[in-house]
Amino acid sequence: NFGAEQETPIAGGDGIDQLEVEMEGEAARHHSGEGDVSLVVRTEKPLETKEKLVAYAGKLVTVQETLGEKPNGTSFAITLRAAPALDATNLVIGKVVSGMDVVRAVGTLPSVKDNGESGYVKTAKLIGDRRGGGGNPALWGPP
Repeated sequence: NFGAEQETPIAGGDGIDQLEVEMEGEAARHHSGEGDVSLVVRTEKPLETKEKLVAYAGKLVTVQETLGEKPNGTSFAITLRAAPALDATNLVIGKVVSGMDVVRAVGTLPSVKDNGESGYVKTAKLIGDRRGGGGNPALWGPP
């Protein structure tokens, strides 16, 4: 535990590499109960890759394309109970000190686990909206 006046024991840097090292260390904290706050540091499974044929320097070459994106340490989770399964992907960085009643209330809200059949998602995929998780990347426009 540390307060606002103390130096944080959490690794820092430009990427998540140091956070991954911290997850593997002896001082790694675990999702042991209600109110643990953690950052998503790695994916549950390695990202898939596929070969893609592209033109490069006037020739056709095969390159590996990674499907999906690696976490960048900006997504987070707050536990409502012990969640040891998160220890493999998330780094515990703290604990909720007040307002747990709000976290519990948010936890009771309905959620959609698989919305692939939603009309909104189907339309988004059809028109190439990235939030739909599909479509033609050529139609996405500038990032």
